[in-house]
Amino acid sequence: MSTTTAFTNLQCEDLAVTDDLAVTDDVAVGGDLSVIGGASVGGALGVTGAATLSSTLGVTGAATLSSTLGVTGATTLADVLTTAGLILGTKTHTYADATAWTLSAAEEKGTYLVVDGTPGGAPDVVATPTAGKLFLLFNNGTGQTITIKASGQTGVAVPTTKAAWVIGNGTDFIEPANHFAALTAAAAAVSGNATVGGTLGVTGATTLADVLTTAGLILGTKTHTYADATAWTLSAAEEKGTYLEVDGTPGGAADVVATPTAGKIFILFNNGTGQTITIKASGQTGVDVATTKTAVVIGNGTDFIRVTADA
Repeated sequence: MSTTTAFTNLQCEDLAVTDDLAVTDDVAVGGDLSVIGGASVGGALGVTGAATLSSTLGVTGAATLSSTLGVTGATTLADVLTTAGLILGTKTHTYADATAWTLSAAEEKGTYLVVDGTPGGAPDVVATPTAGKLFLLFNNGTGQTITIKASGQTGVAVPTTKAAWVIGNGTDFIEPANHFAALTAAAAAVSGNATVGGTLGVTGATTLADVLTTAGLILGTKTHTYADATAWTLSAAEEKGTYLEVDGTPGGAADVVATPTAGKIFILFNNGTGQTITIKASGQTGVDVATTKTAVVIGNGTDFIRVTADA
């Protein structure tokens, strides 16, 4: 049969309750507290020894324990959790100038730190670097880099509009992770240097060369050997090159036909065809390059025009 033990005030050396405990005021236990059921305390709870509960613990007032608290069920003892640094509370600070935000003891019990305002310089967040203590710092548009650090240390710099996890190591704050065996991201922006020790796989452009050729910046060499005077019409891949070299025996003046994208540069080397080769847009007149000569041409949106004389 379930039995609830109820008191107005309770003071004892050791207390063991096999069912529920209900106290409408304060509880002071000089030794250990053991409750098989739930415990409800209307006032303050003070336990010098260890406290173990098999069910829930509800405390209306403050709770102080000199030793450990073990709860099998749920607990609403926010004071105990914040003392242990486990509360994911949000602490905020608005900078009016570059004066550092030095966290109070209460603020250090939080985990999520949000800073905003107009510091007018690069200010700091100064906290105690307790080993294993995590903070998530969000630099909410201060326009400055905010550094979270221990007093007199270097810490971790967080750019404006960015958020970063840091962890205390007993001396300062460091980034908790700088190595990933595998990483998948919908998008990634690198503001500094990027080093890839293995293979870089990207759904879009896969190499820097791909990016540059897509932009028409690669000085790639594309070649063509004429067997007759049939024009060499550049493919999309060939148009990503810049240096064009033609040879062979066209038997007559021949053309190189390409898209005259405005600003697109080609260097055409007529490598001993014995004929004049014209680089042009389809249906246009273009630029003639004599045999054994090289010329630089540029597209103007309609045709190619000469940048340099034959050389």
